[in-house]
Amino acid sequence: MASTSSRTLCTPAFTARHDGIILDSGLSNSSTTSSNTTRPPIRKAVLIGINYYGDERHQVLGCINNVANMSALLQSRLGYKSENMVILTELTSPCSESLPIARNILKAMHWLVMDAQPGDTLFFYYSGHGSFSADGADRDEADGYDECICPLDAHVSGLIVDDLMHDIMVKPLKKGVRLTAMFDCCHSGSALDLPYTYDVSGKQTHISTVSSVMENLRDAVAAYPTGDMLRILSNGKKIFKRLKTGRKAEYMAFRTKASEAEVIQWSGSKDSQYGMNFMRGGQWHGVMTGAFIQAYLKNPHQSYAELLDSTRKSIRESLGSISHLVITQIPQLSCSHSLEYTANTIHLDH
Repeated sequence: MASTSSRTLCTPAFTARHDGIILDSGLSNSSTTSSNTTRPPIRKAVLIGINYYGDERHQVLGCINNVANMSALLQSRLGYKSENMVILTELTSPCSESLPIARNILKAMHWLVMDAQPGDTLFFYYSGHGSFSADGADRDEADGYDECICPLDAHVSGLIVDDLMHDIMVKPLKKGVRLTAMFDCCHSGSALDLPYTYDVSGKQTHISTVSSVMENLRDAVAAYPTGDMLRILSNGKKIFKRLKTGRKAEYMAFRTKASEAEVIQWSGSKDSQYGMNFMRGGQWHGVMTGAFIQAYLKNPHQSYAELLDSTRKSIRESLGSISHLVITQIPQLSCSHSLEYTANTIHLDH
């Protein structure tokens, strides 16, 4: 799959879901703690993998394998326990509460952050289809699009948008709580709508109007020799829209999306790019997940910038030998606030 600045949709045009449903917190494999009870810090994780079995057009390979690999890393190296993990895949069990449908995904998100206290470490992982829809009423997207994830029943329930995921998993968190999220899917660069983005040098490079305009301009120039007027005009319209609304969107994002909690998001691609899968050892895996785990295991004591760079290099090494593939995804790192005071050491656990 190739990247695109004009946001070619790789999933069905389902309706985006902006409304949250507050569900009872009882999941079959969850544990709860009263907010009035003093307790030691805990680790909790939600892992979601969707292969979309039975949908010939949109079935993907590797997402459930990704969950298995990430679960193994969390339990073997990072101190997470199975009783404090919720796993949603099509193969988890025949129980309907374990299927990665929208209701269960939202329920798991609420469970993850429920009663979170300073010192707690939370981990959210999603592997499946990613998509996008027109920005909602908050107008916080410089490119005019909300990023979305696609539940198994998206054709019925609609997509789950970044604004809703932010409202559920980021807004309620107190200072001293750490949430690490990873999205191995298309269009995932700002899936949690965090206002700070970092490059491999550790410099803040939040998604700006200038960078968005330059991306569209480069794509329009590349289309000129081919005579693709539709592509050129599409990019022209996006440049006009971003110049008109981008700065206001950036201001809104910084004003409304920052958090005192330490929220870190690793994503498999920019908002305008696709994610990819590849086969290794006879099994399909997500490029981002495999590269991240490999880079982390090589050196668990890297800085955030170093791990981002190592993950990107691992992707190039994994796919570089496959001559017919053009590597089109660039993993991203974004945060709820400036990472300057913790940039020297990564923290996936406390």
